[in-house]
Amino acid sequence: KGLKITSVSRKVPKYIKKLKKVKFIKADFSNYNNLTRSLSNKKFDIIINLGENIDHKNKLQTEKSHFNLCKNLVNFFRKKTIF
Repeated sequence: KGLKITSVSRKVPKYIKKLKKVKFIKADFSNYNNLTRSLSNKKFDIIINLGENIDHKNKLQTEKSHFNLCKNLVNFFRKKTIF
């Protein structure tokens, strides 16, 4: 359908090699500086946040993963035109 898809993760997923048409960026979006370095020159039409920390035993890590990641994405894309 002509879609250009970019996947972003802190770790390289095992399945990414099978998805030849998916561009991959390794980045940690819970760190705002890392997010801006990784995406500053990229353009997107649609953003879908599926990021999360699966292990909820460590409350601080869960907060960092869920809250900070979402907050950083909002703050970054607030300054960009994504539509």
